[in-house]
Amino acid sequence: MKLLGLWNSFKIKNSLKGQSISFKKFSSIKRFIFLLSFGLLLFVNMCEEKIPILQQKTSLVFADTSVSDGMISDTTQFIAPKLGSSKLLLTGNNDEVSAYTLLRFDNFNTLPDTLDSVICATLKLFSSTQIPYDSLSQTNIYVSLFLLKSEGEPNWSEDSSSCKDFLIDGFDLIGLDSASFTDNDTIEFVLPDTIISYWRDSSITNYGVVIQVTGFAENSMVSFYSRENTSRSPILQVEYRLDEDTVDTKMNFYPIADISILNFNKTDINSRYLLISNGQAFRSFLNFDLSSVITDKNCVIMEALLHLKIDTTLTKTYGDNIHFYVTLLDSASDWCNPEYFSDINKVETGAYVSEGDTSLTLKISKTIQEYTSGYRDNFGMVLWASPSTLDISVLSLFSSSYPDSSKRPYLEILTMKEE
Repeated sequence: MKLLGLWNSFKIKNSLKGQSISFKKFSSIKRFIFLLSFGLLLFVNMCEEKIPILQQKTSLVFADTSVSDGMISDTTQFIAPKLGSSKLLLTGNNDEVSAYTLLRFDNFNTLPDTLDSVICATLKLFSSTQIPYDSLSQTNIYVSLFLLKSEGEPNWSEDSSSCKDFLIDGFDLIGLDSASFTDNDTIEFVLPDTIISYWRDSSITNYGVVIQVTGFAENSMVSFYSRENTSRSPILQVEYRLDEDTVDTKMNFYPIADISILNFNKTDINSRYLLISNGQAFRSFLNFDLSSVITDKNCVIMEALLHLKIDTTLTKTYGDNIHFYVTLLDSASDWCNPEYFSDINKVETGAYVSEGDTSLTLKISKTIQEYTSGYRDNFGMVLWASPSTLDISVLSLFSSSYPDSSKRPYLEILTMKEE
């Protein structure tokens, strides 16, 4: 009826002006404009009739909830760090860790069959820095190169070897050369030419070489770039001469494997602390009992903040940032399972920790919403360090067992629901 009244009003208005409607008098353009205008007018009025009117208001209730003592379970797990993918190779020791580097070169069968003799072999390493790199850096640090020789010892692998399955004590270390360490430089070692011939002819098992720090002050750790850093990868340069040739030829060989073996000096885990370090040597697990806190599955989680306090005494950043991730566990069997792998593609959140930081806050609203709404089973979460974090850095957090309750983890939740 409303649309019909509108149409009649339009005709009367134009009739009073002496402009009664006659489609025959319109040109095709005017007719199109008229129809378009009238169509829009009808559409607006149709929409106007269908706009809903809010008959009553809905009351919303907001509430703050805290999950703390007695409702949080946490623990730290130590697993052997496997750092084959790291772009740095470490050697040295300090109060926290000792380390040495393994390298293996191969493919010496690519040397010409007409090779008369190996003139010399030079191992070139591109140094990074001492750790930490600051005014307290040591001087007169020497790094030594040793040949790994043994009868029947299992070989090592870049992908799987660690301090738990590789023991250097089972090998004879034959000294080859030493060099002074300087930051951001090229460090060169000279190998006996006979070793290349032995490796080429398989006269001895090729276990590779080991690099260790010697003649250094306490608390010194040095780093080199690994083969994962393609522009500064270690190079073994072999200079040789062919039969009846007077010109020496050089051929470069690159490692088929290199890895740092780390031995953490303090593996006894104190339940008062949650530890995180690179290579997943230390990783920590947390879980929250939300069953008695949020019972309504329709409750909306507006915000959920996990507050963690940092123990600055045990935390070692070595002047670098520690970047760690949080991943949700998929089953109850993942909790403290040494075979559990933290998938970078399933990260929920993460944070950077800088030297001097005393606390951090993680926003996990989406995670808590999934738990309380029943969209996801709550098996807990794991905190682990990013591979970009310096290998020997350690982040120490106060756990739920710490005597001072003000330093324990707690979860702060803001909820919303209809009254």
